[in-house]
Amino acid sequence: MLDSGGTPVTGATVHLADGPAPFPDIAALTGQDGCFSFAVPVKGVYTVMCRAPNDTVWQVSASAVTAEPVRVEFHVGDV
Repeated sequence: MLDSGGTPVTGATVHLADGPAPFPDIAALTGQDGCFSFAVPVKGVYTVMCRAPNDTVWQVSASAVTAEPVRVEFHVGDV
């Protein structure tokens, strides 16, 4: 997750909001580099929600097609 100036956003909460099958209630926090990761149970399209430390919320859709990592980028306004 990056802000409008390209600076990583640390401490944002990221979770799955929707997916192709039931999934566990999992979440991650962005690290100092703005990155996060978690595993999904099955391939398909997921809605990924992110809440910045200032409570601003964004969402994006991401497709998981194999066991390989999928890169999801959030480019957000000032947080």
